[in-house]
This record gives sequence, C-alpha cells and structure tokens, in this order.
Amino acid sequence: MGIFDVFMKNVRMPQGFIGRLMARGMNKTHHMRTNWGLQQVTIQEDYTILDIGCGGGRTIRKLADKASNGKIYGIDISNDSVEVAKNHNRKLISNGKVDIRLSGVSDMPFMADTFDLITAVETHYYWPNLETDLGEVLRVLKPSGVFLVVGGEYFDSRFYDRNISWADTIGMRLHTLEEFKKILTGVGFVNVDVLEDYKNGWFCATAEKNIEK
Repeated sequence: MGIFDVFMKNVRMPQGFIGRLMARGMNKTHHMRTNWGLQQVTIQEDYTILDIGCGGGRTIRKLADKASNGKIYGIDISNDSVEVAKNHNRKLISNGKVDIRLSGVSDMPFMADTFDLITAVETHYYWPNLETDLGEVLRVLKPSGVFLVVGGEYFDSRFYDRNISWADTIGMRLHTLEEFKKILTGVGFVNVDVLEDYKNGWFCATAEKNIEK
C-alpha cells in the first residue's frame, strides 16, 4: 500500500501513528468550515451537545466555549481519534464538562431526548446507513432540538471532480444539496435548511426534531 493509499484510508478511519497525525490535522483543516457552520445555529450557555465523529476534538472545544454552563459529549469510531480528542480536551474532561466516548452513530449510548444540539462535521459520508443513522440522531435529540451537519464534499460543488475522486477512493456517499435536504425531511426532521458557501465548496444543513416526537 502506497503513501497516498495509507493517507486516504486514515481520512475515513484514523489508525495508529498516521491516524493520530490525521486526527490532529483535521483540527486545522476543518477549523474554518466548522466556524462557518456554527454561525448558523444558536447555542445557549446551558446546552447539552453531542458531536458525532469528533475526530481530533477541536469542535468539542469550540462547543464548550459557547455552552459555558453546559455539557459536551463526543463520539468517534476510531480509538486513535478518541485518544487525540481526549488529549485535546483533557482539562475540560477533568472538570466534568466534556465526555468523549468510543462509539458509532448507529447505536449511540445515550437516552432518548438528551441533546439540545447535535453536530456532525465531515462525517456523515461514512455512516453505515445514512437514513437509519439519522433516525438514531432523531432519537437522542430533544424535541425542538437542532441537528447541524457541516461538510465540504457534495455533488454540485464547484470542486465536483475532486469530490468524485475522493469519494471513489475513500468510499464516501455523496449527495446533491437538494437530495440531502430531502433525506433529512424524509426521516422526520422539520424546518430543514441547507446553506452553501460556493466559493469555498462548503455546505451546512440545519434541521429540527418535531416538538411532538
């Protein structure tokens, strides 16, 4: 396996020394698009928040800064990402403000109606079954809670050729923005909105759990 293949494999599932470097690198490469996405939601200081696919843990720290009196949880399927994320947030963990766990999205270790906000940055492409896993997000989201998805790979991007190449190499499931909006609506989210920063090739989607759910 060549260096490029090793690199691309660790984009999806960071493992070992290279994986830990990758997780730390994602803290830098995802920084600006994460900030842009977080600007699209309101975060109260007492929110309970979950970051799915927390990677190197920088998004968790951003969320902890915003929800200063809340509690932030993070999950990731990679042991090495969890290790990096815990190290990045070790003071917040020791203070009881942050809890980071090894877990996938398909069967999350949380009670129903737990979170005011759930974030997923550059991760939904890899979920085992997007529609079913979105149902699991709905389960743990509080009624009227918000789900925020942030990404940089989608079909109608100005970087279409690059995105297709990456998707084929890594095994990403991509959608047009309209398709993604229909998927969110189809699984039961309401007030779905999809925004695009065309210049940078970013998108974010916000969706709510029906208060009657």
